[in-house]
Amino acid sequence: IYAQTWPHVDRTDLAALEKYVAAGYVGPQLFRAHSFSSTFLGIRLEGRNEEEILGGFRQETRYHVRKSEKMGLALRFGRTKEDLKQSYDLLQANARYHGFQPRPYSNLEMAFERLVLKDRAFLIQAWKDDALVGTMVLLLAGRTATYWNGAIDRRFSGLYPSEFMHLHALRHAKER
Repeated sequence: IYAQTWPHVDRTDLAALEKYVAAGYVGPQLFRAHSFSSTFLGIRLEGRNEEEILGGFRQETRYHVRKSEKMGLALRFGRTKEDLKQSYDLLQANARYHGFQPRPYSNLEMAFERLVLKDRAFLIQAWKDDALVGTMVLLLAGRTATYWNGAIDRRFSGLYPSEFMHLHALRHAKER
């Protein structure tokens, strides 16, 4: 179970974290490898072109985004149960890699039926030939698009599937 403190307690604030540690909370590998916060991070898309949006990214990220477009990846929007199953398999592999428990399939299936199939979310997939190399779920609510879940096949990380999917997620969110 993932528990998030509010207001946010920085993981380097050992004094503030002491009561959580004493209560038995521990951080799996994922939470030691990444820094999480309760702060909303957003990108304003309205009134900005793609270059202006990408201009707000780090130089290395912009390079990877642009390179991903040249790597022969194909974008697909999952619409079938088979698409969902393939995405879930990749999400499970990603969870094993990072050392955490993935959401149950039923959770993703419910989101797929209630949101993706009703165009309230996208199941975005990046493919290299016949291999699914990345997947993500983008939730849509009014004029807000939120990244909910995603994974890549680490064997294809040099193709930058995360950057590829995020670029297309930004494009589709901007079009809405």
